Amino acid sequence: MYLRWYDTVLKDIDQYILCHQPERGGALLGPRGQAVVSHFVPDPQAATTTVSYVPSAALGVAVRQLETQEAVEYKGIIHSHPSSLAQPSGPDLVEFGEQLRVNPHLGWFIAPIAVHGPGNPQAAHEIIRDQGRIAVYAARRPHPHEPGPVGLRRLRSGIIPSVFLVRALSQTLCGTVVGPRDTQRSAEHAQAWHIALRDGRQVLVLIGPEVPDHAGPQVVLLESSHEHRHLDLPWPSTVSDRVRLRMWLVAAAHAINQHPTRRSTLAVRQPPIPAPARRVLKAYQAASIPATTQRSPGWPYRTARRK
Repeated sequence: MYLRWYDTVLKDIDQYILCHQPERGGALLGPRGQAVVSHFVPDPQAATTTVSYVPSAALGVAVRQLETQEAVEYKGIIHSHPSSLAQPSGPDLVEFGEQLRVNPHLGWFIAPIAVHGPGNPQAAHEIIRDQGRIAVYAARRPHPHEPGPVGLRRLRSGIIPSVFLVRALSQTLCGTVVGPRDTQRSAEHAQAWHIALRDGRQVLVLIGPEVPDHAGPQVVLLESSHEHRHLDLPWPSTVSDRVRLRMWLVAAAHAINQHPTRRSTLAVRQPPIPAPARRVLKAYQAASIPATTQRSPGWPYRTARRK
């Protein structure tokens, strides 16, 4: 199982949990039927001590309200531990079993543990943050004759870099970011960001759970309230991730700046294109890049490294 996190969720966890002493926590939600975390709901009314965290009834009410308002489902609970215990405790396992009992729709209960202190960059189940680290675990119902209240496993995690991608595009276009806003695109869940341009137009950026591993963000240029244009931008899997990002930014800048009615009205900072990117961009424009689902290794923004 591979769990993906929107970086907006991780920023909320940084501010509410990792910037404070343990024990603090909150609920995790995401698109229905997908191993994606897109929402974090803090739990300020939880019963806590320096060594324990018990979710409040108010948290359950907030989760149910969010589930009815948006196409998301309850995934689990994150809470913090002292730095010496970066794994679930015995009482935690009992609580995980109770959560699985009262939520029969859950196959797995996502149960990350946030702690202060340096992490292990080689540990695939850890997300390294500036204020600490998040060790990602998931609990399931125990098999017959299996000891303990739940079965527990570590989860590999990846990051959907929505904040990074939108800021990079906004800086390239000299625009102002507005968002994120949740929206529905077909049957998928996506974050919607708006970038306001200097000439009054807006750029809508849709970042779904498939970004960045399998597809790039979808970009729509909003010319007016009744006119919009979808930009077909490159996101090839045949180049490195850094070249792919540069291609996407430069292609977006060219597509917006070269609109026939707006050719000279938008000042765009266009970063230099390295030779490999120029070659692949030329191939893309000629529609000669073969379709492939191969994933390019080493996406540099998949995990947040400590500075």
